[in-house]
Amino acid sequence: MDPGNSRLKPFPTTQWSLIMRAAAVDPADREKALAEICELYWPPVYAFIRSRGNSPHDAEDLTQGLFAELLERNDFARADANHGRLRSYLLTAASNHLNSAHRRENRQKRGGGAVLLSFDAVDAEARCLIPEPMDDLTPDRVFERQWAITVMEGVVSLLAQRYADKGQTELFNALKPFINTTESLSPQTELAQRLGMTDAALRVAIHRLRQRYGEVLRQTVKTTLGHGENVDDEIACLMAAFQ
Repeated sequence: MDPGNSRLKPFPTTQWSLIMRAAAVDPADREKALAEICELYWPPVYAFIRSRGNSPHDAEDLTQGLFAELLERNDFARADANHGRLRSYLLTAASNHLNSAHRRENRQKRGGGAVLLSFDAVDAEARCLIPEPMDDLTPDRVFERQWAITVMEGVVSLLAQRYADKGQTELFNALKPFINTTESLSPQTELAQRLGMTDAALRVAIHRLRQRYGEVLRQTVKTTLGHGENVDDEIACLMAAFQ
């Protein structure tokens, strides 16, 4: 993954469908799908591995190794949307990868193969949640919080693209700070004037953006859940990650 494209990556329509593609028989199709999964989900995996005491360099290597291992063993062929949340599946995979007695051997084996995921450690450190020693965050908690951040980044990215398609990038950038807050971040009258809008029109625009954000968030979260899982419960878990 190119560092310049590593931020705010929109989520695909159905993540579990992407997982099924990663279980394809054709190695080329499997590698392409897994590369997409890597681009979407490396931040929580990297943050989890860093929080387990690994250096940035080792965390980068181990994150790459996890996804390479998933491809090599075709683990996604055994994944099933009936078995629950994609979030839990990847957390378990990352934990198992770190606990593997063959971790070092797998890292060496990967050296001659294709690199599915390539990112800059500096970029990763800036983007991901890296707890300080005094922080009361377990590695699992770090993963959960970074997962929530990554999901919300994807939602914002998708909304940004939708506004851009309508030629409303300036409007979106001006309203984006209001998405997750009820506070007045700047004098709305001044902002309305800058955007060439009335105060009433600005309030409506903010309301619509928040409404669209909530809708897209629900749609995105739903695609990460197994059959029968509750969207509201999962969103509550995402929000609880920040408490």
